[in-house]
Amino acid sequence: RFFAEGKCSKGSTCTFTHSVQELQPLPMDQKRVRPCRFFEEGHCMSGQACIYAHGAEEMDALMKFHAARQLPGGGATSS
Repeated sequence: RFFAEGKCSKGSTCTFTHSVQELQPLPMDQKRVRPCRFFEEGHCMSGQACIYAHGAEEMDALMKFHAARQLPGGGATSS
């Protein structure tokens, strides 16, 4: 908010991102197998850090990733 208003005085020591390019990609195990409605509408501000799938290719990759985790020996843990 402050950067967008031209009021961020912390520069490189600021802990918040100042652009979409600064956002780090979210690991597959933290993403949800759902399409991002903002991406579909053409205005997701989270970029690669979004918790939802951006497009059919990413949705397919997420479905395969999460399905593999559910298989025996696929990394799923039981509680």
